[in-house]
Amino acid sequence: KPKDIVSGDFYWFKHVKNRNANHLIIACADCSGHGVPGAFLSMLGINALNNAIQYTTDYNPSALLAKVNNDIINTLSQNFSENEAVQEGMEMAICTLDLTYNTMKYAGVGIPLLLYKDREWTLTKGNKLLLGRNFSKDNLEEQEIEQHSFNLSSNDTFYLYSDGFKDQIGGKEHKKYLPKRFRMYLGMIVQKAMTIQKNLLEKELQEWKQATPQTDDMLVMGFRVK
Repeated sequence: KPKDIVSGDFYWFKHVKNRNANHLIIACADCSGHGVPGAFLSMLGINALNNAIQYTTDYNPSALLAKVNNDIINTLSQNFSENEAVQEGMEMAICTLDLTYNTMKYAGVGIPLLLYKDREWTLTKGNKLLLGRNFSKDNLEEQEIEQHSFNLSSNDTFYLYSDGFKDQIGGKEHKKYLPKRFRMYLGMIVQKAMTIQKNLLEKELQEWKQATPQTDDMLVMGFRVK
């Protein structure tokens, strides 16, 4: 749900199937800024993801994030120094689902993964970094992005999301929605069909913000194992 006509939040997914892999790769991203500047970075991010998939056989999300980061830096021709403040960047999470072995790997830069499994919630946070801003070309390989693995079972439900929904101003006290309230609401609707969850999230958002303008781009992704 973009704040303006175009958005700095974007989602991306691709099914990679060949003799060496049968993977579903899902990405969720939040670029710095919104509107046209954010949309420009979104285009760079989508292009970088397409390049990362096309020219690799390593589909681990940490490796893909490193490739995306390097592509963004090259495209923007950013030169880093200790005293230089680089403004452009993006948060991104990537999940690689191995459809052969029913496993999933997640790595995130700024964007967490929320898992509902066996009636319990698990929140996995990504690294506190920003693609294109906190990395440098020279020591990219030294900055490892933490990767997490999960065994998949029927009805496992995952969420990836930017900060737009939880930061929306509203309510009687005109304050932020906040992460705790966001996760509590997901807990109320998690067992419903995904399309119904989408409609309920839109209704909850409208009831929260009322006449308050939308403060940022919003992206909430949900996917469930059959």
